[in-house]
Amino acid sequence: MSVRLEVRPAPASLVFMGMAILTSAGIANQFYLAGMAIFGGGVDWDVHRIVGSAIVLPILALLAQAFMSPRLIAVRELTAVLATSYLLQIAVVVVGQEVDMPLVAALHPANGALMFGISVRLAFRSLR
Repeated sequence: MSVRLEVRPAPASLVFMGMAILTSAGIANQFYLAGMAIFGGGVDWDVHRIVGSAIVLPILALLAQAFMSPRLIAVRELTAVLATSYLLQIAVVVVGQEVDMPLVAALHPANGALMFGISVRLAFRSLR
């Protein structure tokens, strides 16, 4: 007689994974919106700015859940790095525009790519 053990992710992990996927989708959408704004696809930078501002919501949800759920202790540091990267994302735009430093503002898409990678990694790590 054999015993079959089925391991399923806890609900906290599933919600966390959903928020990480939502964050990844939002960031991927940001690249698309930026391309539309650059190449004249009928979207202006205000849409990019609004969606970018809304991405903070799932990031804050990830951060709160990572620090409140003992099951998600393994993703706390990476979640904090994502939240810090979001703050950096805003800072490079503000510094780049207000201080007229385009070399700093040019870090915005690179940091966005980093944030995308982190959010995808969080989605996969939350299932462990």
